[in-house]
Amino acid sequence: MKLVMMKILLSGTILVFPTFLFAVCPSDKPIPTLSGCMPCDTPHALLQTKCITCDNEPDVDVLAVCPNRQRKGITTILKECPPDKPERTSEGDCYACSDEEDFYVSRNYVNPCPNRMIYHQGASYISGVICPPEKPVYSFGRCYSCDEEKNFYVPTNYKNICKNRKIYQKDEDTYLSVIMCPTDRPLRSKGKCYSCDEKKSLKFDDDISPNICPNRIVKNGYSSLKHTAVNTVHDFDLRDIFKTKRNVFGQILLIVGVLIYSIYYLIKKK
Repeated sequence: MKLVMMKILLSGTILVFPTFLFAVCPSDKPIPTLSGCMPCDTPHALLQTKCITCDNEPDVDVLAVCPNRQRKGITTILKECPPDKPERTSEGDCYACSDEEDFYVSRNYVNPCPNRMIYHQGASYISGVICPPEKPVYSFGRCYSCDEEKNFYVPTNYKNICKNRKIYQKDEDTYLSVIMCPTDRPLRSKGKCYSCDEKKSLKFDDDISPNICPNRIVKNGYSSLKHTAVNTVHDFDLRDIFKTKRNVFGQILLIVGVLIYSIYYLIKKK
């Protein structure tokens, strides 16, 4: 059944409903869902909906009309994933081995794909691709080269084979693959390497020593050249207070200060 959208004007608001909510699904696509009527061999977990105007029609018994499906929580899934999509996620979806995305899988999952492996991310288990030698850094389902100047989040069981990179443990379950900057560009900021003579102020990465460049000073996490520190550090501090979402208290203080000054200026002007 072709999915057609209906619009209902209610109190000035246009509500859009799929027409399958007002009709019975056909026999070749018997499962009513929010995405439309779906066939029994749909490889994904399906959440069944009901026809809201079919008073005389009973709810579809998915397990009766689709013997190849079984219930998983509030959804139904295929009992067995098809040969071309043998990858079973923890939600019950089926995917092909060639899919580039990574998937959460169960703890005792048996990997059916020779081109994929099971990565650990804290207490979670992820099925992801095995990266090729030219791009061995694995991060969130993608592969990157060793020379890319960027910080990558990697699984806890990731094996580093890049001689110019190291694994930095940011917290208990968070690991980063970071590049080891060359001696002529030892200052790293957001994964990119800079020389000690870099003119702009930089917020250096957590694993970089603040004293790595003797011609620079560090204040509030920003590294600036000593002879320009008076002009640049203050500007970066102000932007840091205003833009950093985590520094909510600093934002409130700044806004309150501006309001107090504005009120004082208006009173004085009168």
